Amino acid sequence: MPPVGRISGFRMSGERLDNKHCDNITVDLSGQKLLAPVISTADIMKFLGPDVPPMDGAPGLDLFAPRTITIIPRKAILVESRSSKSHGL
Repeated sequence: MPPVGRISGFRMSGERLDNKHCDNITVDLSGQKLLAPVISTADIMKFLGPDVPPMDGAPGLDLFAPRTITIIPRKAILVESRSSKSHGL
């Protein structure tokens, strides 16, 4: 599906971003299929600086609704299940 229309958002600095978007895209993260209601086509590498390894994208938290997740900074996002050891932290 090609990107369409325009979606607007704001960075923490207040800078407005306007980009094309794609709707209802299935994303495969480590074998789990998650439905992204909206994906922006922004080039995130231009915001990250020269020392950051190349990235294809960054997930929004809406990708994980209504799941429970644990974020381990700079390492992982764990999608929890009822049997997860970290569930309920």
